Amino acid sequence: MSSTKGDAPLHDAGRLERGDDTTNSSQKSEANAANSHQAAPPITKSAVIRALQMVKTPDPIDVEVGSKIKAQRRLSGMSQDTLAAALGVTFQQIQKYEKGTNRVSSSRLAVIARTFGVPPSYFFPGASDTGKGAIVDAPELVSFIETNEGRDLNVAFARVSSPTMRRKIVGLVTALADALPGEGDIGQWPQANVDS
Repeated sequence: MSSTKGDAPLHDAGRLERGDDTTNSSQKSEANAANSHQAAPPITKSAVIRALQMVKTPDPIDVEVGSKIKAQRRLSGMSQDTLAAALGVTFQQIQKYEKGTNRVSSSRLAVIARTFGVPPSYFFPGASDTGKGAIVDAPELVSFIETNEGRDLNVAFARVSSPTMRRKIVGLVTALADALPGEGDIGQWPQANVDS
């Protein structure tokens, strides 16, 4: 069987790449497609280093701002959905703000501050002007208020209007904390004797 111009074998990629006259344009396209599936070049150490350097990590200030947004939101008993509605964004965006994954714009931070009744400067590290309703810049207090128990305790305490009753509650909680075995054993209550 003789080979004509249209019958050139497709497996002869070398001849097709050279562009011999025995190939037509559709055969060249098929050969190029077949050659494009060749193995990728090996990954070099410098390419890996460049890729790792390009990985975006949140800026520590963005993480701090997000942490303070979350603390204020929880302290006020507000859900992520409610804050998202006030800002005109989705609750997923609020999650990203709180984690520091996405940076909060200054105009949006002003709306957040107004929503919580604190100055925008409150959200930045080392801010001395905490404003009314802002939590103290103490890591252990922030981490406690971020828990459900911390939020519930603060919300309930805020509902008590009598200064005398508030002082008694503080005295009770202080006495309970002092009765715990060991200093700083938060969350570990003495075991009750249940053998009676």
